Amino acid sequence: MIRVEADKVRIDHNREVIEVRMEEREKALVIQARLNEVHFESLNNVGKRLMEMQALNVHAEVYRVQHAALEQKVDVVTRMVWVGCGAVMALQFLLHYFVK
Repeated sequence: MIRVEADKVRIDHNREVIEVRMEEREKALVIQARLNEVHFESLNNVGKRLMEMQALNVHAEVYRVQHAALEQKVDVVTRMVWVGCGAVMALQFLLHYFVK
């Protein structure tokens, strides 16, 4: 009789321990689910930022072509400025020495 009661007490104690462990596991699962949501949300944000950055970047080939075209335009404008300066100096020289 005493042994049966001791077994019942032990079984009840084991049942309580198992219930506590199950509750703790459920809480741990809820916490892990929240952490996973935060992690996946941050990954989604990183993906969006990467896509935005890729949209703003220019490919090297396109850059080289545009850079060469811009250099040619700058060279043309520089030549025009130097030719204009030379023409102004020649006109100033002619007006200074030949018109009196």
